[in-house]
Amino acid sequence: MAVTEVKQRSPRQLATKFGLIAGIASIYFPVVGITERFNDRTIVDGVLQLGNAIFFVIALAAGYIVAKPRPLPGEEPEPPGPNALLYGALASAIAGLMTGLFVLLADSVNLRPVLISVTGGLIERLSYGGSAASAVLIMIMGGAALGALGAGLQLISTKLRRPVVIALGTALLISLTEPLLNAILREVLSQMGLKNNTSWLYEGGGLSVTGAILVLILTFAGMSWWTTRGSGVKAAYKQRPEQQRKMIKGGALLLAGLFLVYLPQILTSFLAEILGTVGLYILLGLGLNIVVGYAGLLDLGYVAFLAVGGYSTALFVSERSSLGWALPYWQVVPLTIIIATVIGVMIGAPVLRLRGDYLAIVTLGFGEIARVIVLSDWAAPTLGGAQGILGITAPEVFGVDLRDPQNLYYAILACVAIVAFISWRLSRSRVGRAWNAMREDEQVAEAMGVSIIGYKLLAFGTGAALGSLSGMFFAIKLGSVFPSSFNILVSINVLALIILGGMGSIPGVIVGSFVLVGLPELLREFGEFRLLIFGTVLVSLMLLKPEGLIPSRRRQAELHIEEVEEELFEKRADSDGPEPAVT
Repeated sequence: MAVTEVKQRSPRQLATKFGLIAGIASIYFPVVGITERFNDRTIVDGVLQLGNAIFFVIALAAGYIVAKPRPLPGEEPEPPGPNALLYGALASAIAGLMTGLFVLLADSVNLRPVLISVTGGLIERLSYGGSAASAVLIMIMGGAALGALGAGLQLISTKLRRPVVIALGTALLISLTEPLLNAILREVLSQMGLKNNTSWLYEGGGLSVTGAILVLILTFAGMSWWTTRGSGVKAAYKQRPEQQRKMIKGGALLLAGLFLVYLPQILTSFLAEILGTVGLYILLGLGLNIVVGYAGLLDLGYVAFLAVGGYSTALFVSERSSLGWALPYWQVVPLTIIIATVIGVMIGAPVLRLRGDYLAIVTLGFGEIARVIVLSDWAAPTLGGAQGILGITAPEVFGVDLRDPQNLYYAILACVAIVAFISWRLSRSRVGRAWNAMREDEQVAEAMGVSIIGYKLLAFGTGAALGSLSGMFFAIKLGSVFPSSFNILVSINVLALIILGGMGSIPGVIVGSFVLVGLPELLREFGEFRLLIFGTVLVSLMLLKPEGLIPSRRRQAELHIEEVEEELFEKRADSDGPEPAVT
């Protein structure tokens, strides 16, 4: 019987490989202008900017990855030895050498005719105010030190390593969200009658030194406690009666709801505007989550239903539309939902027999067809063509104008709560179980009595109806609709936030919307690199956590079924014990 040998790279080869990769990444960021642009954002005032932090993260990551144990299949991983520090330092030293040589080359040769971001200011910054030759030595030594530090994280126990990594990540997140958190903190202090001085936490657009130390200590202490006591807390929670667990969940939801209701009172109009935009994407995500996450139908033309909601609202509400009806909103809402549902079923009917990539391509075509129709001369008398429809009046609820960002936020929040409840009930209903069965295997589901045609059309219609609500609020928010607002990037962004948060997960949709929509709005200086960041985050997530940030339990079990089966097999083998010897 032939035995296949599994060859492993030596630690030196791994250090060289990842050192070269880290070196290429370290050169790429300044070459495309990311380093200079990101240095406008402060992480720790007077100590660290975001652009420089990228180099530190790359060096730490290279050392950490090189030192990671790589056992052969079927073997238990062995803890890395002291040599891991050496190889981690070697990997990051190689990256530092490559970056230093690039600085030396850019200082000697004018690269700006080809690489416009390689300016004199960039070279001076990368040289740390000294000569380019000294920068080579600094980067090699600094890279080696950071690589050894990253490798050292592999030498410590998981109970210590996890709090350290989470503390650093939390400090970075709190620093990047300074425009939001600082405004909230100042307003809260003012309403409490205290001096709204936040220099103890924020200073210079980022964390102060005191604030950074405070965040690191508190986060590390909290995560250390949870790492040691968290399993006991979870076990105690599971042992409680079902009624008590429901009360705890209900109390947590009530507190979260009260916080969201109170939030606009401590925010500026700009931040309320951002939260409103996030809410629109949550509505879109919840609608598409039914089609993609529950039913497994890959839809790339979902922006069409955003357009249906926006244009339906404009036609029925605006006096300057071709209809000129100026209907009240209590009549417009059901009409918009009905129209979107009918169009969703009409789009779903021709693609009932398609699945996977073919379905994605066809739905993408329908999305483009909707855009072309809106722009066409044929539909211009009704839909306004490229000029769109203007004069959409905002509704008034008990004398409150919803055009105001803070008031509109409450309307969107209420709609999100209703749509999330509908999605939650659907996922646990007979319809939701039929969608799950259909997503797993259509043929088996049909053999078990599931009406594939009926449930597919129901998914398309329900997703379209929920997505049209986002279009309605979009029209109210802008007071007009234009064809340029409904492009393919909207569909891609909504699908991306579902993948990021976790397909089939309602909390995942909410978290994905905040990460992919809210953070870029707060960090507007990164606008031209938004798609690059999207791509990097999605690729990294698919490699490291394919189920998403907050996956549904079913989806998580599906993706890790092999690991569960292997674990059960090992437990069964251990319980059976060794086979008796044959005499």
